[in-house]
Amino acid sequence: MLNKKCSASVLLLPAVLSSTLLLSACGGGGGEGGNSGGTSPTTSGGKTTQTNVSLSVNVTGSGQVTPMSKSLASGNSTTFTVKANQGHLIESMTGCGGTLKNNTYTTDKVSKDCQIDAVFALKSFQITTSKSGEGNIYPESPVLDWGTEQTFTLSAATGYKVGKAYGCGGALSDDKYSIPAATAECEIQVEFHPLSLALKSDKLDQQVELNVKGNAGISPTSKGIIQPGEEGAPPVPADIDLPFLVNDIDLTTELGATVELDIVYEKPLPEGIKYYKFGPAQPGAGDTWYELPRDLYQISEDRKVVTLTLTDGQLGDADWRIMVLSRIQVVQRCQSSIP
Repeated sequence: MLNKKCSASVLLLPAVLSSTLLLSACGGGGGEGGNSGGTSPTTSGGKTTQTNVSLSVNVTGSGQVTPMSKSLASGNSTTFTVKANQGHLIESMTGCGGTLKNNTYTTDKVSKDCQIDAVFALKSFQITTSKSGEGNIYPESPVLDWGTEQTFTLSAATGYKVGKAYGCGGALSDDKYSIPAATAECEIQVEFHPLSLALKSDKLDQQVELNVKGNAGISPTSKGIIQPGEEGAPPVPADIDLPFLVNDIDLTTELGATVELDIVYEKPLPEGIKYYKFGPAQPGAGDTWYELPRDLYQISEDRKVVTLTLTDGQLGDADWRIMVLSRIQVVQRCQSSIP
């Protein structure tokens, strides 16, 4: 009898174990669907709940990012518009795994809160300088931030003077050249003009030496010794005999200034000479050869030096006008001959 009861108990045991295993399997199935961090949809009461993430923007410098913050569903990407203010540029954009193309910053797929850092910086420009003649420019070629003004010091070498300076919208005053606020790369050109210059023509076998007195210099646009009727020189009337050929000389000086120019010849000038100049003899007149008044030139005792006294905008100036070049400088054109 006892053995039969034990047999009955053994037969019931598998049913109990089977029920226990079934319950265990249900519990394990619920564990496989879990997700730590809440970055994907979750189920609550039979409903799906979406997890959101927050993106914020931190700006350094002068510029704008739109919008400054954003909330979006986890696992998605988004875009921001980036714009630098005037005179600035986008130096860097980092954060949220994004990339910048033109003015659009696109994030990676975001699964957690993150921050975007935008850095804006001032634009900078190279201001280059170049020169002719002997002298120095300081600073030589600076790099300026946007909106920065700059004054350059022009130092002429011995025997030279500052002739002209131009470029970058600047203005020359004495030995200073000042440019307004920098907004782009540009170049400044400076001409240092000699106070003395030897003019020689091997073809014409003549030579003269020029010496300028006062605040003036000899421009590189001077043609030197030229043959009348050739190389652009005006022909000389038949009744004028030239023992020396034409000197084509350009001088630079200040507005309305009076300068002296020594023309030194190799041989003494003959007695009874007169000095002729080509240009308008009075304001508004056409160009012609005319005799220069005797009080505008002097002849040295050895008769080798003619000293011209010329005033910008008056008789002896080629155009009777004060010509403004680079706002301060003027050019006088003095074509002269000794009959």
